[in-house]
Amino acid sequence: MKIIANLSLTTYSLILVSILYPARVHSVDSIRSVYDIEIPTGEVRTRFNIIEPYRTPLIEFPLKEINERIFSPVRIREDGFIPRLLIMEEYNDNILFEAENKLSDIFTLVSPGFNYLKRTNRSLLELDYSFESTIYPDQSEFTQAFESHNLLFSASHRFNNNNLISFTNSFYSFLDRTNQIVPGGSQRSRINENYLNVFISHKFSDTLKILSGYNQALNTFDDRSISNTIRHDGKLSVSAQLSKRDVTDLQYIFRYVKFDEQSGSINSSNSPSGIIHLLSLKNTHDFSETLSLATKIGFAQVNHPFSKLELIANLLFSVSTKDTSFEIGYDRDVSSIGGFDTLLQSDTLFGSLNTALMNQVYGKASVNLSRFRQLSGAGMEVRMLEPNLALEYKFSKNIQFRLAYRYLLQHINLGDININSNKINFGVVFSY
Repeated sequence: MKIIANLSLTTYSLILVSILYPARVHSVDSIRSVYDIEIPTGEVRTRFNIIEPYRTPLIEFPLKEINERIFSPVRIREDGFIPRLLIMEEYNDNILFEAENKLSDIFTLVSPGFNYLKRTNRSLLELDYSFESTIYPDQSEFTQAFESHNLLFSASHRFNNNNLISFTNSFYSFLDRTNQIVPGGSQRSRINENYLNVFISHKFSDTLKILSGYNQALNTFDDRSISNTIRHDGKLSVSAQLSKRDVTDLQYIFRYVKFDEQSGSINSSNSPSGIIHLLSLKNTHDFSETLSLATKIGFAQVNHPFSKLELIANLLFSVSTKDTSFEIGYDRDVSSIGGFDTLLQSDTLFGSLNTALMNQVYGKASVNLSRFRQLSGAGMEVRMLEPNLALEYKFSKNIQFRLAYRYLLQHINLGDININSNKINFGVVFSY
């Protein structure tokens, strides 16, 4: 990729790492995280088939990378042990996601896996694993027997009607072959992500409960020019149902982030670790059984190496019927990149539509428009547009077909760089 003269490689790399892996250091969990659990195959997830979708903090950590598979990892969640196999063909017209000298190919992805799920009236236990192998006929150097590993372990138990505890650990290891981590550097960097979440809920009454939890996010890079990151979160929130249609949540998060510079890292920072305090107020108003509006506003204070207060905000408008779910919203967030010397501010508009089109045929459309702005330094601004379309056909209990399209456009203001890619894939999932 062409590097412009007035933008250092270090700054460019750090900003793109933060943009491509935003879950690592973002200041606050978006209210959208409640909806980030993938839709089970053969279902449209609406408020009618998920218990308290606006109240329960459902946790899932899908792969987050610019070269991600649209349906990866696939999970089929039914009671018992369910082995599965995904076979997919995908066309990508810009494998390395470069502005110039684009490489394209039609490649094959094979992903075996399994899911074990055990549910009782009070408890849930789940274990899921899969790996991905890729075959590139034209760009054979990209062929990998183990391009990614995906592991999930989750357990929860409700002691009584008032007390709930849950534990989730997700591990992902995958290759990012794009040139966005270090432009002009390694094209085959392996990235490892581990997310741990412990959540406890105590219900004092039908209208008041306290939620507390601990989150840990660990991100390591085989590319030694990128700093490893570990994040610890302590969370405490009070949820009160102030009226029949309103639920209000007051949340405080204490966050400690450490950037561990590897030997030879170019990401030198005078502040490799720091503390962030977050305080937010969220209100969810149900206009009816099908219409809801959730708003959140708060502040993030970065305490090292300076004390800085940043506004964070979220807005989510949701319409949900038996067979259709529609959402549109806005996020304002801040993040740190490679250390606390530099802050990024992000603004995102998003929308999604999930619906049952006809018998056993399901459709999904979504679009994200994001802006990431450097609050100091060179003043870099990155804008991204991501529309997605997908169809899913449940041919039988054990066979499902999927067809999807994804477009990604990225614009960088310094140097006026535009990068785009188109992906089309078709896959079939076999389970037993």
